[in-house]
Amino acid sequence: MSGLRLLSGLVLLLAATSCTPIVTGEGATSRDTYSSTFVTYAITHGPMPTRILGNPSGLPAAAFQNLTLSRLRLEGGFPPATFAIDPQPRPDHDFHVVLAFNPVDRSSFGNDMCAGSASISTEPTADLYVKAAFCRRGRPLTTNFVRLPMPADFAAPIYGQALGQLITLLMPFQDLRGGGTDCERAGRLVSGICQ
Repeated sequence: MSGLRLLSGLVLLLAATSCTPIVTGEGATSRDTYSSTFVTYAITHGPMPTRILGNPSGLPAAAFQNLTLSRLRLEGGFPPATFAIDPQPRPDHDFHVVLAFNPVDRSSFGNDMCAGSASISTEPTADLYVKAAFCRRGRPLTTNFVRLPMPADFAAPIYGQALGQLITLLMPFQDLRGGGTDCERAGRLVSGICQ
């Protein structure tokens, strides 16, 4: 009987830890009108230009950038997309994505990020905070963030899951209704952020 209790306790513990939200987000916010057609247009004109600000991993900068780019995925409704570090600018491509790791000013909407002038903290922290902006002509269309315990290994699944959630909320396939926080959508992905 005690073996059955131990097994039941382990099952409950595993279930509780697997459902514990360790990543938080704010949903996608927008000043200008966001449309998923912007994302489709951008990715059908070549790799999505991406800037990565900061490197909290301890890996060489190029290795961290390659690892991060390999974890960026759009939602299933979009065509396949490639993210690349600042490919050659083209006149028909007004969009880019910026990821800032542990930015000093977490409350900024994203103008500094889109302009490439966000300040990054280099102090070691217990948490990893990633702020993202989807930019058009130097202005943020949407911003989002994720926060999670600092990964001991950035190749671990939790880092990829965090980036996946970040991009899904940053560049949703379903257009935002009037801007602001899309709590219905965000709440499906991360519990407790819209109360």
